[in-house]
Amino acid sequence: MSQFGEKCREARLALGMGLRRFCVENSLDPALISKIERGRIKLPGDEFREKLADALQLTGEDRVSFLDLGHVESGTIPPDLLSDERAVELLPAVMRSIRSEQVGDETIDKLMEIIKRS
Repeated sequence: MSQFGEKCREARLALGMGLRRFCVENSLDPALISKIERGRIKLPGDEFREKLADALQLTGEDRVSFLDLGHVESGTIPPDLLSDERAVELLPAVMRSIRSEQVGDETIDKLMEIIKRS
């Protein structure tokens, strides 16, 4: 199961809905949602992921995290980051740092904590 799929399933279950009921009430295809939840399909695009976040009633940080996870698993960069010149300027350096063997897990964990607090 993918992380995105796990989050999708967790959010649906938190609403107290089975797969079929959730899909009927939100005009979604149960087979597609099942495949997404089990990580058996390439994730659909931004528009679909937004619709899914709406159906799951995700708001605030939960919604942003869910959509960001969708971008990570799709191998894409969120549009809001692409429109931010400073973020675009910093992304290559961040990616190089993560790939570098000189940056240990402890350093990456500290960086993640700083980012989460900002």
